[in-house]
Amino acid sequence: MVCVFPQGHPLEEKPSLQLKEALRYPLVSFKPDTPQGRVIDQWFDKLAIERNISIEVMSGQSACALVSSGAGVAFVDDLTVRSWPGAGLRFRPVPKSPSFGIYAVTNANIAPSDLSRHFCELAADSFKQLQ
Repeated sequence: MVCVFPQGHPLEEKPSLQLKEALRYPLVSFKPDTPQGRVIDQWFDKLAIERNISIEVMSGQSACALVSSGAGVAFVDDLTVRSWPGAGLRFRPVPKSPSFGIYAVTNANIAPSDLSRHFCELAADSFKQLQ
């Protein structure tokens, strides 16, 4: 997970962030009943930090849209942030933040096409390069 914020935000000056630094700003966060919200809640519980949420969302795309408009900061996966080129978003890693698994969903009764298998291979190679 990374902390995402709008271009020009004070957090942009830092190469990486401590969680408490980011929490000084309004938080756009996932609802507790979402997979991401559960992961973030567990993360905060482990650190004995209460989530003080300004706006709740159901998706990373919604979080990025709100952050882009200046509503606050958010914790999302870096792939979601990277899908917003030109939106004026910046992000920084947060040490010891949780991560999310990435899955390709297929139908157990129908073999994946050559194209979908190739896509999954390319995606896996790309993710390895990001690490």
